[in-house]
Order: sequence, then C-alpha cells, then structure tokens
Amino acid sequence: MMIKILFSVAVILAGCSAWALERDIEVVTDTFRLPGTLSLPDCVVEKVPCVVFVHGSGPNDRNETIGPNNVFKDLADSLSAKGIASLRYDKRTLVYRANFVPQGKEANYDFEVIDDAVSAVALAQSVPEVDATKVYVVGHSLGAMLAPEIASRAKDVAGIVMLAAPSEKLPDIMIYQTNYLKGIYAEMGASQAVKMAEELSVKCKNAKLLGTPEYDPEIGLPDGLTESYLKADSEYDAIAVAKALDMRMFLVFGMRDYQVPYSNYAKWQKALAGKLEARVKLYFGLNHILREGKGKPSPMEYAEAKPISAEVVADIVDFVRK
Repeated sequence: MMIKILFSVAVILAGCSAWALERDIEVVTDTFRLPGTLSLPDCVVEKVPCVVFVHGSGPNDRNETIGPNNVFKDLADSLSAKGIASLRYDKRTLVYRANFVPQGKEANYDFEVIDDAVSAVALAQSVPEVDATKVYVVGHSLGAMLAPEIASRAKDVAGIVMLAAPSEKLPDIMIYQTNYLKGIYAEMGASQAVKMAEELSVKCKNAKLLGTPEYDPEIGLPDGLTESYLKADSEYDAIAVAKALDMRMFLVFGMRDYQVPYSNYAKWQKALAGKLEARVKLYFGLNHILREGKGKPSPMEYAEAKPISAEVVADIVDFVRK
C-alpha cells in the first residue's frame, strides 16, 4: 500500500501523461446544439482549471483543423498533460451552415461566435472535475478578437488568452490579406489566383464604403459577408472592451503571421501598455497557427504538419496556473 501511495504522489508531481481523458459534450444555445469534446487530465485528483476554445472565422470544427494541423486539439492535448482541462466544440457555422442565424434575425458576431462561447463557458463551469473559478477563454483570430466581449458577458471568467487577435476592422484586414496573397501568387506565376485576389480586393475596398454615397452596389461585398455582419464589425471595438475588463489577459502574436500582421500587435501593445493585468507577447518565428517557420510566410506552409509552439504552450500553462 505504501509503495502504491508513493508511486501516485510521484506521478502527480511529475505531471499527467500525454493522454487526455476525452468526454463527449454538447454546447446548447436556444435551439442550436453543437457537439464537442471535454478533455481532462488523466490524473485528476482535485478540481482543475479549464480553458474554453473559441474559433477563428469560417466553419471550423472543434479541433480547428487547418490542413494536417489541429490548433485546438494540439493545445488541448498539451494542456491536459500539464493538468489543465479544456472544452472545444464544432462551430455553429459548421453544424448549421447557412442556417446559423435564428429565424427573423440577421447575421452578426453574436450568432456566429459569442452566444455559443458564453454557453460553453457556463458548461465548463458545471463540470464536476473543473474548478468553476478557474475557467479561461482561449480565442484564436476572430475568436481572440471577440474574447473580451465573451468574457464581459459570461459569468465569472478567470481570464482570457487571445491568440493572433485582430485590432483592425474586417475590411482592412481582408484588404491587407488579399494584397499580400496577390504578391505570393504573382511570384508563383498563378495568374488566375492573382486575378481572383484582385477582384476580392476591389470588393473589400467597396465594403469599407458601405453606408456612404461612394458604396457601389454593383460591385457588392465579398462572398459570405452581409451588411448586418459588417455593421456588427464596425460597431465592435475589441480594444475598448478589453481595456474595460477587470481580469488577467494574455495576448499572443506571431511575427510571421500574414493574416494578422505586426501592426495589429503594435496597436494592442500600445493600447494595453498601462494595464497591469495584460501581457502582450510577440513570438518571432511563428505563423498564424502558432507553428514555427522560416522565410516569407504563405498559405502553402499550412499544408505541412508541424507541432504547435512549445513556448506558447508553456506560456499559456503559466498564465492559467498563476
């Protein structure tokens, strides 16, 4: 018996194994039901902290799968090995596609992201193995930008982690991205891709003019965007909401991120410089999905399976455990 006790203590002190205990869950918001996964450390002996993952733009699955890489699944496994639980779920726009908006309503950030994330936080806080006072929101890209609003609406969030959070409005981000990709495609000699990027850039610039006499309805908006969605984007000020929060926050940026470029990091850093609860960190070798690389970043590198940054994982673990 004494040997067994000593062995158990040794395991706890050394940390959990790389294997997580996974449990099927369902995030419910009104009539919308989203399947998901709760990951728990395999050595739970007391209530543990938990993070709730919030996706970037697009119809993402619970793992935030991008090519052979899984941003949230990899993070969940790494956190479980350090004694931290996590909750992830399929995004509403994946499960319900074009029917993600309640009947009679218009598309906005609430229906795409915020409402379900608030429900997910409440679900995490109800898990018996989870310490309800230590539930954190971890958002990526769009989910990071909306993390401050999610935390302001959810009950008793312990803190937020913002991975590659935009500080600029959606049309400006899209204009930057399309112009950058146009250069990449031109270098590759992909003339058709260059043409498509140019056409998208024109639509993005037109989107900036929405609500003004200069807006051209014949040019229209980028596919998938609506006037109501752009209105929600124009009215949301992520930095202002974050500055008003009374909680700890950790912002992560990659120097090789062409989707949320350095200017966004600089803006966040300046805005939160006087906020003691906020930490903003730039990782020089990382791209948008927190993988290391070299040279000029491009979407092609997302097709290569790479491990998530161990430094980012370690910093998130430290933030949650503090």
